[in-house]
Amino acid sequence: MREAVRDAVIERVLAGTLTAGERVNETALARELGVSVTPVREALLGLERESYFKRTPGKGFVVSSFRAQEVSDIYSVLGMLEGLALRSSKSLKPETVVHLRNINEEFRLLGDNVEAAIQANIRWHETLVSECTNVYLMELIRKSRRAVNRYECAFLNRHLDTESSADQHAAIIDAIERGDLEEAAVHLQANWRSNISRVRSSETMMEIERDRSQ
Repeated sequence: MREAVRDAVIERVLAGTLTAGERVNETALARELGVSVTPVREALLGLERESYFKRTPGKGFVVSSFRAQEVSDIYSVLGMLEGLALRSSKSLKPETVVHLRNINEEFRLLGDNVEAAIQANIRWHETLVSECTNVYLMELIRKSRRAVNRYECAFLNRHLDTESSADQHAAIIDAIERGDLEEAAVHLQANWRSNISRVRSSETMMEIERDRSQ
């Protein structure tokens, strides 16, 4: 039940039902989900560690605001973690590489369907590190990816440049096929850096940053 409540809360944040800066009414949310307040509070506490919420004195939990600097921080961390997971995999099975190419071609064609493209991109990155056996590292990656997903759902709501991203993915796959995981990790870092630029240059993010500076 805890997992289901947490997923339901995340879904509301990603869908914009719970908006940035909004105070969370724990009682109303618990009633809406058909549970007691306790699992809702536990979910909020866990998601606070993943940058979804913040606790403020006298207000309880508030949906975290978006910040351009946080984009750079979270994406950079996730890029490093995925690079470490890829290197520690030693090599990828041939069927995994084929799966990566198939997902990437699907992703390439989804530029006009941003929601589906984001999900395909997530599946591609999950497959890329799927052979890493370090459970602690994989948990860190999952937590970081959830934080990244919040920004992508909020700011990549127009045409997504799947062509460029897919080309970057292809370079990573080519390096893996050559057995050069170090080169693949370098391309992976470049892919995440370009994602930082895409999110930070979105019109909505720039409007938020202008409002904050005034």
